[in-house]
Amino acid sequence: MSDNFQSQHAASVARIMAGTEVLAARVTLNDEVLVVHANQVGQAMLMLHGDPVPGMTVAPKVEYVAMSVADFAALPDWQ
Repeated sequence: MSDNFQSQHAASVARIMAGTEVLAARVTLNDEVLVVHANQVGQAMLMLHGDPVPGMTVAPKVEYVAMSVADFAALPDWQ
């Protein structure tokens, strides 16, 4: 890892810990996207594909991002 990445990562973590940013997850499944708190990935997957059944295969993409509290609050409510 480059020093630049490490310093950016450390700064982002510091902003999350200070409460000025939120650790969010962008969950994509079958071209549908939900952006949720990082600890809500499982709930987002259930919203996108429904209850699991035997033989079901899903291939979600989860990207973790830091967002400002204001930007996260402006997202539409998905629940």
